[in-house]
Amino acid sequence: MDSDRDSASYYLKAGLAYGDSILKKSGDYSNEKIKTLSNWMGKLHLIGGYYYYKKSDPTNSLIEFERATNYFLIAGNQKELAESLNNLAVQFKTIGDHTKAIEYNYEALELFTALRDSIGISTVLNTLSIIHREQEDFKRALQYANDALEINRLIGNKAGESMCLNTLAGLSKVTGDTIQALIYYEKSLSMRKEMNDRAGQAAILNNIGVIYKNWKIYDAALNHFTNSLEISNEIGHLTGQGYAKSNLAEVYKETQSTGLALQYGNEALVIGQKINSGDIIKRSAAVLSETYKKMGQWEAAFEMQELLMTTQEKIISEESVRIAQQTAIRYNYEKKIALKKKEDERSVAIQEERGLRIVLVYYSLAGFIFLLMVIILIVTLRLKTVREKNAIIEKQNDERKLLLQEVHHRVKNNFQIVSSLLRLQSYTIEEEHVSKTFNEAITRINAMAIVHDIIYRQEEFSNISNEEYLNKLVEGLERTVLERNIHFQVKAGNQPLEIETLIHLGIIINELVINSIKYAFPKNFDKPAISIDLSMKGDRYNLIYKDNGVGLNPELKKDSFGMELIETIIEQLDGAIEVRKETNWNTVIQIIFSEN
Repeated sequence: MDSDRDSASYYLKAGLAYGDSILKKSGDYSNEKIKTLSNWMGKLHLIGGYYYYKKSDPTNSLIEFERATNYFLIAGNQKELAESLNNLAVQFKTIGDHTKAIEYNYEALELFTALRDSIGISTVLNTLSIIHREQEDFKRALQYANDALEINRLIGNKAGESMCLNTLAGLSKVTGDTIQALIYYEKSLSMRKEMNDRAGQAAILNNIGVIYKNWKIYDAALNHFTNSLEISNEIGHLTGQGYAKSNLAEVYKETQSTGLALQYGNEALVIGQKINSGDIIKRSAAVLSETYKKMGQWEAAFEMQELLMTTQEKIISEESVRIAQQTAIRYNYEKKIALKKKEDERSVAIQEERGLRIVLVYYSLAGFIFLLMVIILIVTLRLKTVREKNAIIEKQNDERKLLLQEVHHRVKNNFQIVSSLLRLQSYTIEEEHVSKTFNEAITRINAMAIVHDIIYRQEEFSNISNEEYLNKLVEGLERTVLERNIHFQVKAGNQPLEIETLIHLGIIINELVINSIKYAFPKNFDKPAISIDLSMKGDRYNLIYKDNGVGLNPELKKDSFGMELIETIIEQLDGAIEVRKETNWNTVIQIIFSEN
């Protein structure tokens, strides 16, 4: 097979070189013969474009289609010229250059219209609709999609009609009209059944199920996802199976069927990892994490959350690589085109090429003006959207509690992301003291994140259990000092503290524990212990921290960052600190403070 491809490439390049050499002598031929040769060369370059496209070589594919376009222009072959322009538009859309894609689509559309090629017209219009939708020019996208649909209906092209209905459904979803999207999907599904297009049926069933899921009509959603999964299983389509199973898992999670949610979520995760689909892995990890949280299986939930974060980072990284590759392709294409133009200056049809360049300049200018108009329109639409969202938020005072919960949830997640980033950075640092500094920063962040985690999981924001918070804080600290085997004793009263005071208290205890680990307990210290006691003393709070280490540790001094941090917080709480010794406790720190 490889030898056949190599042979095809060899004969293709040989034919193109021979044709170019003949055209260089075009001065010896009649105008009609030049057109015939140009038409022949255009077809060879068109084949070359398809050849490089199949080999995933977009740079050379673009160059071959560009050359085919130039030769068909000289030959006056309007049909093949329209096809070449359409191929250029598709390639530029693939590499993310929407400006050039629109430019070549308009040129192809003009030629297809002159040729009365209905299928070509509808194909270009549908492509333009998708491009304008991606640029959030929804009005123009809707116009082109409807025009393409009407043409396909007139000529009885069921496949094209179904494709346009899917385009309109996607456009309706983006603009928030899910009812209309459902109508389009149902019509498209009916046509796919008539054509016996099983893969198309599975995809549309999945899309319909998503709409019902978002409407919380779970019975209908389950029915469509199940049908989609059955078809995907029949045709062996793993991607369809992955999306159907992840959607089933989400529905079962919402309907409290945790067993089925875990079953389908794990099956979808396996498929996503098998086909290396970041989107399926991300969706599966998210639903599994939420399901494990509902079941109280925090370790499993944390593992899925870590997988979700890792997958998101991988997707972002892959997207960056894809953008860089697109930029490199455009650069290589423009570089090769520039070299080709220099060669063309020494070749045949100089006058025709000069005229073509003038036309290209006009089209480029028109494309630039159009792009500027699109940018202005996008900015205007986004500003309008922002104003509308602000107006909606101002009216939703009755949802304040739900929004506050979401805020605390997001803050907690952001703390976890920052903590994970710091931890990843610390792995790359060889200096032990710098690595320890990173770990101390992580524990400070976790001390603040725990408060937001507790708030998110309860309805009363102001009534947070001191003992619950301190125990969670200590659990987190214990995980960082497993090799020391420190015994913690925690006691706390029932009088609740404000959120800000709890965070301050957590940071203080965090610093004191870190200080004890660093200085009070040398290696092989026998039975290290720490006691934390929070109680009321009159109208003020009394925090007593003890450790049975080697004595008053040297870290408690004015130039210590930890001590400066503690004293700064105590000043904000209008508090006082006292350091002393007691029997069996070589270090006792008492802090008396009050709420602001």
